[in-house]
Amino acid sequence: MFDGEIPSTISHCRRLKYLFLVDNHFTGAIPEDIGNLTELRHLFLYLQSFCSNTYGSGKQQPDLGFNKLTGERLYEIGNLRHLQYFSLESDELVGLVPATIFNISTMKELSFNDNKLSEVFHYIDIGFPNLERLYLFRNNFSGTIPSSITNISNPVTLQLAGNSFSGYIPSKIGNLRSLSGSAYPIMTLMSSTPDMSFFSSLTSCKNLKVILVAANPINGILPRSLGNLSISLEMIIADDSNISGNIPEDIGNLEKLTR
Repeated sequence: MFDGEIPSTISHCRRLKYLFLVDNHFTGAIPEDIGNLTELRHLFLYLQSFCSNTYGSGKQQPDLGFNKLTGERLYEIGNLRHLQYFSLESDELVGLVPATIFNISTMKELSFNDNKLSEVFHYIDIGFPNLERLYLFRNNFSGTIPSSITNISNPVTLQLAGNSFSGYIPSKIGNLRSLSGSAYPIMTLMSSTPDMSFFSSLTSCKNLKVILVAANPINGILPRSLGNLSISLEMIIADDSNISGNIPEDIGNLEKLTR
């Protein structure tokens, strides 16, 4: 039940590696001096009781939840050169995602779900050689999804829904061959495309379990290549997408499909 602002004196803990402020009621801005915690590996500020990752012991990682942090104080995070997991979900942050965050080469998971952030993708090809999970769900991101997103080396989960993206789903999305996950790896994209070439591209993702492209103005016909998608695929969720034509018989190759 901690409330009030996160004290700036936390920056005196120079050897701190893990910072979880679980299920509290912190308000105000992220302390400017948080950039002095240069040994931080895990920094969690989000709503749910547990996040999706696990420690080597199999225990779930706690998070920094039920807080209402505000402002544009993200630039200091770029000083945390050893950061591996950074989650800032269900808060009220506004403004731009600074380029400095995309220079953290150790980052494995980055989550900005449920904020009011904008402009992110013109930095996406700067770094992140070890990124596995990228969550940008429900923000104010807009513009096109650039093909440079396919330069991310090891993505397991990619969530982009709940924004105002426009243009086409990149046809090279299948270059993200590591898309998989321990439970339901979800690829959520919000954009339009004149054909279904991105489905064909996804045949390279051999561990994909869920494709979620619902409520997108796809306006196309399902290709026969749908039957060549991952044999691990369990769900294709594409309702309210203006898909027309017949369901290809080859979809019967997807033996694990449940929805």
